[in-house]
Amino acid sequence: MIIQNIFTNFLALEKTNLDNKKLQEFCYSSVKNKNYKVNSEFVDLNNPAVYDLKCVIEEKAKELHSHFNFSENMHQEIYDMWININDSPYITVPHEHVVKERILFSGVYYVKAEKQSAIIEFLTPIAAHRHVISPKILSGVNPFTAATWNFKPSTGDLIFFPSWLLHYVVNSFNGEDRISLAFNTYIRNKG
Repeated sequence: MIIQNIFTNFLALEKTNLDNKKLQEFCYSSVKNKNYKVNSEFVDLNNPAVYDLKCVIEEKAKELHSHFNFSENMHQEIYDMWININDSPYITVPHEHVVKERILFSGVYYVKAEKQSAIIEFLTPIAAHRHVISPKILSGVNPFTAATWNFKPSTGDLIFFPSWLLHYVVNSFNGEDRISLAFNTYIRNKG
């Protein structure tokens, strides 16, 4: 039997060697609300503190652009970026990042993620999935049968995923700050 994957989604991971101490300092100094437990702050993409990260994101978005056969007359550009420290209420409920036409990829860079840091959980975009493939009929989980997919971050991880995938951060009560820079890219004409 020939089995083909159709209508697939993805989670792409890149391990980086960025200066996370410098990025941590930037994140802490950038937040207006010093109650870090519920914080999210947008970042000026022209700020020199995020220059190296921005370059890595753009390089990896370009790789994804090519991998998925998007037009060479178009390119990926960062649309926005924001800081999350710990459990912002905006990230602990399922949400997607489709905020504008052509927002294509979303992602997260983990500035600080300790061993017990919260995971990010993705939900299948297939509405009927939970009704048809229930846990009681499974002997194991794979990308086809999973209703959810978890990613356990480490410091320096950079992930990309389709902007339409519902996701959220599972609450963690380990007492350590989890710091991330989330972002969206959009597709636009070159030039």
